[in-house]
Amino acid sequence: MGKKKELSIYIHCPFCVRKCDYCDFYSITQTACTIPVQAVLAAIKRQWIYYQNSIPDLMQCQVKSIYFGGGTPSLFPSYFFKTIIEMISNELGLSKTCEISCEINPGTIRDNWLNEIRMHGINRISIGVQSFNDRLLQLLNRVHTSDQAMQAIAQCQGVGFDSISLDLMFGLPTQTIPMLEDDMRKAMTCQLDHISAYMLMLEKNTVLHDRILSGELDMLSEDASLNQLRTCVRMIECMELKRYEISNYAKPGYESIHNQHYWNSGDYLGLGPAATSCISGISDRKRWTQVADVDHFLTQNEFMHDVEMLSRNQIISEYCFLKFRQMQGIFIDDFEERFQVSLLSLFSAQIEQLETHALIVNDQKSIALTPKGIELSNIVFEQFILECL
Repeated sequence: MGKKKELSIYIHCPFCVRKCDYCDFYSITQTACTIPVQAVLAAIKRQWIYYQNSIPDLMQCQVKSIYFGGGTPSLFPSYFFKTIIEMISNELGLSKTCEISCEINPGTIRDNWLNEIRMHGINRISIGVQSFNDRLLQLLNRVHTSDQAMQAIAQCQGVGFDSISLDLMFGLPTQTIPMLEDDMRKAMTCQLDHISAYMLMLEKNTVLHDRILSGELDMLSEDASLNQLRTCVRMIECMELKRYEISNYAKPGYESIHNQHYWNSGDYLGLGPAATSCISGISDRKRWTQVADVDHFLTQNEFMHDVEMLSRNQIISEYCFLKFRQMQGIFIDDFEERFQVSLLSLFSAQIEQLETHALIVNDQKSIALTPKGIELSNIVFEQFILECL
């Protein structure tokens, strides 16, 4: 019997106590006690049955990872996770090393909840701290304080989760190098397995975007943001965490299985409103996104919206973009085996130019970003976009 096709599953939990000022992910404001949990579960079950009937060979897949993201998944009761994990494992089965992650907001942890979700199968926690500076947390409109963040980390460690990741942000308006260094020193004291450190991306239709556009706040200069990036890299590497993706660092064996599956162009299924799915067939790759509307999701019976059939050029361009984000880069033989064309011939001019400017390195087995290329990664990515014919 051949190896089963691997699948990752994402569940979008679209409720938040309040909207963070930088966030453009779909969510609506709700308290834990007013979330229509049973209605959400019923809709997800209908969606799951719809996919079973609509996606060829879905039931022959094996689940590599499950990820509960948001929104704020930690607003949901523990039985929500138990129900979904059992639904998936009973139908498809989980790999022996299946990673089951849950994002948490430090301001929403309730008594015994962590222990309950661990017993129900969650084995990795991603804690959205963003900063340990209370003034910056207020600027971002986060619902937690620095003390609550430290307490949440300690609680997760005390319960005994196998893997704990911390999200931090830099390049924030008014943020200084000393503030960032203080964030990093506090993270150091936690002795974590994984850190994701993201530079602020200013998204349209967010409160922070409007405040900066109006002149109320100023974005940091490119030089200041670059200095903060270098500070993050230097201090995180002092924690003995290895950079394996542009924004992600881990101890060996603690890299995110779920994210790596995305970055390696694996198939994934999205459950919940606004969730995206992408599935490969024999000769095509199809992507679709659910309507970003909870009420619509709770009442619908058809679950494929905004369907897009990716062209070969789109698939190649996205493959290059996602591979270059990883420190290992693109393996030349793997590319040729996958696309039946030579990477070195398809992008010969681009590779030569980028090598000349020391943005990539080619060791004849793989092509990867140099340290300079990481800092100027968007320039590299643009060179590997093929026109959609």
